[in-house]
Amino acid sequence: MMILSRWRATRHSPSSASRQYSDDLKNRFPTAQIFLMSTSKGTFETMELAGYLSDKIAGVIHTSSLAHIASFDASQYKNRQLVVHHRNDSCHVTPFNAARHPTTITEPS
Repeated sequence: MMILSRWRATRHSPSSASRQYSDDLKNRFPTAQIFLMSTSKGTFETMELAGYLSDKIAGVIHTSSLAHIASFDASQYKNRQLVVHHRNDSCHVTPFNAARHPTTITEPS
């Protein structure tokens, strides 16, 4: 909650604030494995931040993503990118098939 309340107090965009907070957490806890999680419309931001955060945090979790997740190529990032979606999600803007798109599925190395 501290991070959320600090973000609300800033005048930065969510992406800018997320960058600042992830950098701050990494500086304060250099050995911590940090994961960023987003849901639905928040996955726009986590996809936008994926390149910046690729070597800064352990991974990103995208849940109930909008259809745009189908164009997300998780294989190009150094950290883990997890796409989680419920098969029976009834929301028309978060289709399960988008999460099953080949670019979002990578095999562990």
